[in-house]
Amino acid sequence: MVPNSWTETRSGGAGATWVADEWLLGVAYSRHDTFYGIPGGHGHEEGEDEAAGHDEDGPVIDLVQDRVDLAFERDFGADHRLRVNGAANRYEHAELEPSGDVGTLYQVDGRELRLAYDHGLPWDFAGTAGLQWQQVDLAATGEEAFVPGSRTRTLGAFLFEQREFSRWTLEFGARLDRQEVDATDQEGYDDVALNLSAGAIVPLGEQLSWVGQLARIERHPSSTELYADGPHAATGQYEIGNPSFGTERGIQAETGLRFADGERAAELRLFIAANDGYLYLSPTGEVADDLPVYRYRQQDARFHGLELSASLPLGPGWSLGLFADAVRGRLDGDGDLPRMPPRRVGAALAWKREGWRAELSARHSFEQDRVAVNELPTGAYTLLDAELAWRPGGRAGGTLLFLRATNLLDEDARAHSSPLKDEVPLPGRSLSAGVRVGFGE
Repeated sequence: MVPNSWTETRSGGAGATWVADEWLLGVAYSRHDTFYGIPGGHGHEEGEDEAAGHDEDGPVIDLVQDRVDLAFERDFGADHRLRVNGAANRYEHAELEPSGDVGTLYQVDGRELRLAYDHGLPWDFAGTAGLQWQQVDLAATGEEAFVPGSRTRTLGAFLFEQREFSRWTLEFGARLDRQEVDATDQEGYDDVALNLSAGAIVPLGEQLSWVGQLARIERHPSSTELYADGPHAATGQYEIGNPSFGTERGIQAETGLRFADGERAAELRLFIAANDGYLYLSPTGEVADDLPVYRYRQQDARFHGLELSASLPLGPGWSLGLFADAVRGRLDGDGDLPRMPPRRVGAALAWKREGWRAELSARHSFEQDRVAVNELPTGAYTLLDAELAWRPGGRAGGTLLFLRATNLLDEDARAHSSPLKDEVPLPGRSLSAGVRVGFGE
């Protein structure tokens, strides 16, 4: 048992939707309450707490999140529809001392409003245009607050259009975002990011198509990337940002083949990307406050990779799914990027019949030895999972009973992208059962 790896979670939600002939209005509320320990604490008491994974001297997080979502849709006919979505989110997490006192408190208030209009245009174009506004207020108090209080405001406009020709399909999109970040006693950030993309689907036969896309991407730095400076208990790192960071920019190209013949389907995609001013978190090899120091950096980087998936019917009710993916990320003239995921392959054997469903899946992650400076490699592992589920009456909604087993081989598996992978493995062998009930049609 990993010391201080315990967790207690309670969550729930409710929602309602009013549906009329030409409109709908919905509202939903959810609450998530989690109390958990952070592995890597400074010792523990032996006995019952140790057996349960508790560590009385380790750091503890008390997290509460409340969220309200609103949705409105109005249908004007002829493929014209207005969609309005809003959300308000209140997030609070307290890092507790062994005495139970609050050491550091983070409070986040977020509000978002999105308007989208689905429409048709001349020359047989159809798509969506819209606006999106978001504001996030962060308050951080306590001696170990690793980011200052800040307010992030974002206003964006977007457009996506598609046209189907006799033998091929054209798609293009654009999004413009302005982001402002104001932080306590820090230099502010204010910039504009423009994203553009164009793609096409061209049939090469009855079952085979070529897919291609070219995109120009830009990304704003987050308030953490700009202003972090202190111990981040949730990740076990001392993080340092840089308020002089600029917008990340890049070009990405993707090409692939898509095969579809009834229930048989397969897809292969290859991609390359060149990012100017790529933002990433890098280990420095230094130590501060008994934690490894990680510094946010901005440097040109290059990526390439592939994704492969296939679905094959094996007989009445039986099917086999296959997948593989790989990605490589390198800094210009300066080695590999940190926390790049390893190559993976997997398969899933599934069976369905009259409300019953069963699946046995395996996923193998290869060793990741292409690592950054001051980063340790991660060994290979295989995860074997199984699930059995039953819907009484066979209806898509209603009640679902399930039995799920994960990591049946009890592998010592570690996610290379996790900041805690050297201290905390993925969960071992486990068995769970549950009932899920749905209402309405």
